Amino acid sequence: MTDSGDEPLNLATDSIESVAVEERWTILVVDDEPDVHSVSRVVLDNQLFQGKTFELLDAYSAREAMDIMASRSDIAVVLLDVVMETDDAGLRVADYIRHELKNSDTRLIIRTGHPGNHSESAVAMHGSINYYEPKAALTSDRLFAIVCMAVDSYRLIRELKQAYSTLELVNADNRLFTDAIAHDIKSPARGISTLVDLLHDECSTVSNDAEELIGAMKKASSELNSLINSLLELARAGAQTLDVRACKTSSLIRDAVSTFMANHPEVVVSEEQHTDQPVFCDPALIQHVLLNVLENASKYQSEDRPLAINIASIHQHPTVTLTISDNGKGISEENIEKIFLPFKRDERTNNIEGYGIGLAVCKRIMQLHGGSIWAQPNSPYGTTLCLQLPTIRTA
Repeated sequence: MTDSGDEPLNLATDSIESVAVEERWTILVVDDEPDVHSVSRVVLDNQLFQGKTFELLDAYSAREAMDIMASRSDIAVVLLDVVMETDDAGLRVADYIRHELKNSDTRLIIRTGHPGNHSESAVAMHGSINYYEPKAALTSDRLFAIVCMAVDSYRLIRELKQAYSTLELVNADNRLFTDAIAHDIKSPARGISTLVDLLHDECSTVSNDAEELIGAMKKASSELNSLINSLLELARAGAQTLDVRACKTSSLIRDAVSTFMANHPEVVVSEEQHTDQPVFCDPALIQHVLLNVLENASKYQSEDRPLAINIASIHQHPTVTLTISDNGKGISEENIEKIFLPFKRDERTNNIEGYGIGLAVCKRIMQLHGGSIWAQPNSPYGTTLCLQLPTIRTA
């Protein structure tokens, strides 16, 4: 490559003397022409980008490039010629970086003097390359600009991965904390239940009043255990590790309905035509959501009519929406959004056993999937729960 004569850009105002040696963007130049290395240094030496200078490493063959990449984990950008000791040497380096080293962070810029041998479209089909620049068209300004863009892309990728790792650690800590709390709280609660059972067994002849008191203690103990389990389920819902895969909507619905009907054979469940569009989700967790919604329909059914449930699904890219409609008690307009908050229930259902945790757990699970859940009135009776899941991988 020959220099066009353009002066290299100086986009930063930081003084070079103030930058520590280790605060550099590392660039690997891979080319069998010494002049290309020299020109790269002319363009990038003594330049600053985002407060850092550039450190240039030199490789004159595919083998040298592979050795350097294997020994360094901080290389932001590789300026890579294709034709060196072989016609595809540069592409072999790219394959080695992506597939052998499993390095998807470093940005790869093809800088070729033989575009006829390896066209931009052919290189794009290769899949490992991020940028393609013919040497003849690569001015100093263009070289500096494309390196800066590649470095910024590398920085963003590393920051996102670091943020994800931090989030994983936080979730792991939350799981450990939740498990510790589960043990510390559930152990004495189980002890209370055991003591109440022993008291009942020991007092075989007691007055009716004492029998009622022991019965009340057993009920309160059972409710305490149920509440603890509900709280732990809510806490764990936000720290789930998802096993995301492509799932057929019809299969998710069929499995949930089958499980539900095994316990409620008297309920009429009708299904409309379902979309065949797969959704990306953790099937076990979405089964949990679907069963919770179906069980709620059973729990809050009307005394005036037999329970009937209708399930439908519709695909509107990039989501599939599932609707589960019932003819039950319904939800008052002022509480239609509050039911997804922990411990919030519609006043008309306060006489029914429960703590208002289930739908809060469902909402967290749907949010983990990049989806959503909401409720709306079903005419003329009951409620429709809508579950929206992505048709592209987001979680």
